[in-house]
Amino acid sequence: MKDLMMASAVGLLVVLVALVASTKASGGGWKYGETKHGVYGPEDWGKVSHYCDGRSQSPIDFSDIEDNDDDDDNALEVRFSSEGVSGEVTNNGHSPTFAILKGSATLGDYTLGQFHVHFGCREGRGSEHTVQGTGFDGEIHMVFFKTVYGSVEKAADKTDGLTVVGVFLKKASSSSTMLQTLTKNMEHIKSQGTKAAYKPIKLDKLVPGLSSGKRAYYNYKGSLTTPPCYESVNWIVLKNPILVTLKDLWHLRMLQSSHGKQTGKMCDNFRPVQKLNGRKLHLFE
Repeated sequence: MKDLMMASAVGLLVVLVALVASTKASGGGWKYGETKHGVYGPEDWGKVSHYCDGRSQSPIDFSDIEDNDDDDDNALEVRFSSEGVSGEVTNNGHSPTFAILKGSATLGDYTLGQFHVHFGCREGRGSEHTVQGTGFDGEIHMVFFKTVYGSVEKAADKTDGLTVVGVFLKKASSSSTMLQTLTKNMEHIKSQGTKAAYKPIKLDKLVPGLSSGKRAYYNYKGSLTTPPCYESVNWIVLKNPILVTLKDLWHLRMLQSSHGKQTGKMCDNFRPVQKLNGRKLHLFE
């Protein structure tokens, strides 16, 4: 009986040690930039979630296109409610994130749950995806979840859970009124942890042609670009950027964060490109 009790105690100790080791190897805070004070930068995100060390990670560079296709069956057609979308925008320390509480947008069997923005501290960088090794000034991510799963959070770890539409931002002398409306919201969420309601945004005005089926786009299978890096994303990245002014970028760059690459700033909130590892890239035009 004593031997049985001893064996049980040893077995329990082994389980506890394994759990502690697992917790240490997968968990903890994350940021952009270098790992410091136990908060992990992109190179060490695998210590936050082992999925971040996977072979189908995002973002990537579009430089070796497997297939160039003009098949109408793959036309990109997002359906929007006429009143646009509205809800709450939050400075979560990683990106300005627009949760959709009213209005809708759908892409086939997928529903738009939120959109957020990645952007640089200076011109010429800020997008997560790159083309022929060249980045853009920013990138909007429209995150669609498979409608049957009910939300982005519930769909995130499913292999068919998410479709994300990426839209490059390129600095120019003028921008659309809708983009100006979007960036002006940053005045209300300057500090990390703050949130505010935002007025309706018509995404088909923000990204012209998104509902017409005439937008060229890159397509591949990848992952979330932040921990936990689930490899659950069908990526649709528009080939041609929309325009953003220096003033628009200034509104974004004033956002504060303790998780940024630059001290106290949110800008440069982009993950470096990841290895393709044999995945096929498609360009639909």
